[in-house]
Amino acid sequence: MNLDEKYALIAIIKESLPQGAGICNWIFDVGKKNVIFTNSYHCMNNGGFYDGYAVFSVTVPLTKIYDFKLHFHGKKAQYLSKKYDLRTYLENEIYYSLWKLQLKIDERS
Repeated sequence: MNLDEKYALIAIIKESLPQGAGICNWIFDVGKKNVIFTNSYHCMNNGGFYDGYAVFSVTVPLTKIYDFKLHFHGKKAQYLSKKYDLRTYLENEIYYSLWKLQLKIDERS
């Protein structure tokens, strides 16, 4: 994969990742074999009040994009993740988005 193809794939992945409903804007850092997308989830309590941001990152391999790793950064993010079961929610949302993208890529190959 040349550099232009790599950045085109990264742009497509970024556009495919879930947004809204508590998920903020994605930023990314490019490595040799994967891309690390960073974001935060804006948590709300049962009363409808904001309860803080849970900062997380998603490491996406460029060869099998739906085989990602989710990581929460810092004690506050880990606390909010457990409190609101964010790991399950975010993993499901991200997996579904990347799986659909992988199917589109496979169809074109």
